Amino acid sequence: LCYCNSFAQITVTNKGVTITNYDQNIYVNGSVVNQTNGFIRNTGSIYVNGDIINNATTFFSDSSSGAFYLNGAQQIISGTHALNFHRLILNTTDSLELQQSIKVADSLNFINGFIHLNGNTIDLDSTGRLANERHTSHIYGTSGKVMTRKYINQPDLTNNAGGLGLKIKSNN
Repeated sequence: LCYCNSFAQITVTNKGVTITNYDQNIYVNGSVVNQTNGFIRNTGSIYVNGDIINNATTFFSDSSSGAFYLNGAQQIISGTHALNFHRLILNTTDSLELQQSIKVADSLNFINGFIHLNGNTIDLDSTGRLANERHTSHIYGTSGKVMTRKYINQPDLTNNAGGLGLKIKSNN
């Protein structure tokens, strides 16, 4: 639909169409709300200063490419159906609160800010990873989890599974 950079000062509410972003930047200075059966096919970058909400009966976005940058203050990810991301980049001035679980296929990159799990799950599947998480920008919460799946066919897993700091070494 869009072949150049786009800037929106309002909340973008998708009520049933597929929004396709072909290798361009979309800047949303508000929230992205997916209603009914809408879908976002993103091969570029989408910058969001508000919340991301998926109340659709379908997945929020295609997790095979593209990046979502969260650039606001206190942001939330919520909704009634799954939220899948290919690349999620956190650059908030405060924190992101998960009000539902998310799946990240490629990477969850910390530039600035915190993620409050709030009892939810960040699923990195078998291909995702955490990047640049550190003391000043990290995941926290007394409940919830970050999970990854790594399939090994040898007794060693020494490549830091999912960026979580896990390494397995067998004495056999």
